[in-house]
Amino acid sequence: MEHLINSLMQLTYAQLDAQRALPFKTVPYTGGNQNWSLLMPLSINRVSLSSSKTQSNRLLCAASSKLLYRSPENERRSKICSKFTTNDDTDIELIARVPENNTALTIVAYKLWIIRFRVRRKGSHFYWLLKSLLLSILCSTFDVCIFILTVGIKETHDDNLLHNSSSSGDVDTLQHVLNSGRVRIDCCDSEGTTALMLASAQGHFCCVRILVEAGADVNIRRKSGTTALFFAAEEGHLEISRFLLESGFDVVTNGGMALFIAAQGNYMTIVKTFLEVGCDPNYSMSDGAHSLFVAAQNGHLEVVKILLQNGADVSKARNDGATPLWISCQMGHASIVRELLLWGANVDEARKDGATPLFKASHKGHTAVVEELLEFDPCLGLLANGETALHAACLFGHQEIAKMLIRAGADVQLPNQAGETPLQLAEQLGYDSIINLLSKFIQPAKTVSKETIL
Repeated sequence: MEHLINSLMQLTYAQLDAQRALPFKTVPYTGGNQNWSLLMPLSINRVSLSSSKTQSNRLLCAASSKLLYRSPENERRSKICSKFTTNDDTDIELIARVPENNTALTIVAYKLWIIRFRVRRKGSHFYWLLKSLLLSILCSTFDVCIFILTVGIKETHDDNLLHNSSSSGDVDTLQHVLNSGRVRIDCCDSEGTTALMLASAQGHFCCVRILVEAGADVNIRRKSGTTALFFAAEEGHLEISRFLLESGFDVVTNGGMALFIAAQGNYMTIVKTFLEVGCDPNYSMSDGAHSLFVAAQNGHLEVVKILLQNGADVSKARNDGATPLWISCQMGHASIVRELLLWGANVDEARKDGATPLFKASHKGHTAVVEELLEFDPCLGLLANGETALHAACLFGHQEIAKMLIRAGADVQLPNQAGETPLQLAEQLGYDSIINLLSKFIQPAKTVSKETIL
C-alpha cells in the first residue's frame, strides 16, 4: 500500500510541476517528517489558513480554493470534488474560514451543488490517501481521483461514489467507477439499498440501463422487501419499470409489492402493465393492506375498477379487519363505495372493533357515503361495539345523517351499551338542532310520523 501511495504522490507532484504556468503560487510547508512545497492557486487568499492547520486541512482548503477559481478547464475537477467531502470520523477539522464565516468546503458545496461523498478512515494509510486525493483534485488528474476513491479509500455503506453517481444521474462517473472493476455493483447500505434502486427511484434511465447491462441484480430486495421496480413504480417511472420487467424481474415473488405502490400512487398505466405481466393483485403488506385497499383508501376509482376486473378480492381485509369498503367509507369516497358494493362487498363487514362501514361514515359525517350504503340495507341496530350508527351521528353533531338514518328506520330510543340514547348524547354535547329533531320522536302524548318531520 505504501508503495502505491508513494507512486500516486509522485504522479501528482509531477502534474503540479507541469502546471506552474497557471496562476498559482508556491507555499512552503513542513509537516511530519516531510517538507512540502505546495502549489496553491492565487485565489487561496480567500481562505484564512493558520499555522495550526493540519497538512490534510491545508490541502483540502487548497483544493477547495482552486475550485472557486472557475473556468472551463475546471469542469472535470469540479466533477471530482463534487463527489468529495469528509465524514466526522476522519478527524479533519474544516475550520478554515472565509469572510462569510463558511468553511472552504461549504463554499464549494454552494458553488457546485456538491454531492456528498464520505471518506472513511482506513488505518494508518488514511491521511496519505487523503493527501493524494486532494493533490489529484488540484492537478485535475481525473483517473487518479477515481482510482483513489474506488480503491484506496473504501466507500461507506450509506453514501458511496457508486451510489452517488447512480442517484444523481452522473453517467460519466458511474461508467468510470464500473470500468475500474473495483466495486461490487450490488453493494448496498445498511438498509440494503443498491445503486440500481437509487437510479430507479430518481428516474435516471441511462444509469439503470448501464447498471443492468453491467450485471446488477434486478431482484435484490432491501430489508423492507422493496426492490428497484418498487422504487421506479413509486415515482411513476414507466420506462424504467418496463425495462426492469424485461430484464428478468421476478413478478411472481416480487411483483405484488410493486403493484401495491403503483396502485397507491394512482399510476394507471403502470398498474395495467404490472397486471398484464402477472403481478398479484391480492399481495398483502405486513399490515395486511393490499393494492385494492390502498386504491380505495386514496380515492383512485379507475385503479379500483381495473384491480377488480383482474381478480382483486373485494372483501380482503387488513389485519385490523378493515376492508376496502370500510376504508373508503372512512375516507368519504362515495363513488368507490358504490363500485365496491356493486362488486359484492358486504355492507355490514365490520372492523375488529365492531365498527361497520355505516357506523364509520356516520361518525365522519360523509353524507353521500351514508346515502349509498342505505341503498344496500345496512344494519341500523346495536353493533358489536355497543353503539349504533345513529349514536355516531348524534355524538358528532351530523344532523343531516341523523335525519337519513331515522328515515331509514333507525330507533331513536335504542340505548347503547352504556345505557345512553342518541338524544342523551346530543343533550350532553349541546347539539340543539339534533335535540330538537330527536325530541319529536319521544313525545308519548301523540304519535309522530317520520315522514311528516323529515
